[in-house]
Amino acid sequence: MDDLANKALLTELLALESRAMDQWGAGDPAGFLELSDDDVSYFDPWQQHRLNSHEELTELYEGLRGQVHLDSFEFRNPAVVAVSDLAVLSFVFTSTSAGTTQSWNATEVFRRNDEGQWHLVHTHWSITEAGQKLDKLASS
Repeated sequence: MDDLANKALLTELLALESRAMDQWGAGDPAGFLELSDDDVSYFDPWQQHRLNSHEELTELYEGLRGQVHLDSFEFRNPAVVAVSDLAVLSFVFTSTSAGTTQSWNATEVFRRNDEGQWHLVHTHWSITEAGQKLDKLASS
């Protein structure tokens, strides 16, 4: 993939991610549920095991409906690597809510369907201690 195509794909995937995160930050998980494929898998620090389907992800996210509020967020150092109809998007996600800032490492794997639309097939979130330290330095 040439640099121009890679930049265009990065912009496209970040736009999808941003729209879903806007909803998530208002307590509505629907954006991520719509973006996720039927066979999505999911990890985060609070799950003992990987979630292995849209049904399992829906159960988790619906349990969080109305409980998430983000005042602001940003995707730091985003990068994408793509091969054919698969793309791996990684970034450091930083969010602020009620004056508290958190940083996460995120890796999301997208698959393009027959209609040319990208859908999440794997998501992995982890809290980054290094990001927390950088955020504290930036606010000092």
